[in-house]
Amino acid sequence: MTACATDAQVKKFREQDKLDLTFGEISDAIDKACGIDFFHDFKTRSWETLNSYTHTGILQLGRRFTGDKLEPSYKEGEQIEVLRTSTISIVLLVRPFLMRHGQKEAAVEVDKLGSRLNRKK
Repeated sequence: MTACATDAQVKKFREQDKLDLTFGEISDAIDKACGIDFFHDFKTRSWETLNSYTHTGILQLGRRFTGDKLEPSYKEGEQIEVLRTSTISIVLLVRPFLMRHGQKEAAVEVDKLGSRLNRKK
């Protein structure tokens, strides 16, 4: 919202809880506004998997069982990857927000943090 939404889009979202853009259009707009190439590729690579987890697909159902017991089944490495991806996504979105509000020094620090996170893969 802070990187590329128009005032009218923000107002509509705030008042109607509705966006008229697809996730693909949103990811492209964020990449363009932020001068990065991340969200489009992330959406393309993960969309099918994320939908299967979100909309009671086979991936979500498979994670509801450990053996024959009804308990979550997430490996530690999978949990770490979700946390890492979420953190990097937040870092990428915080930077343009800071720049838009005149916080260049803080944005530079976010860049440094993003570089360190990206190296820890």
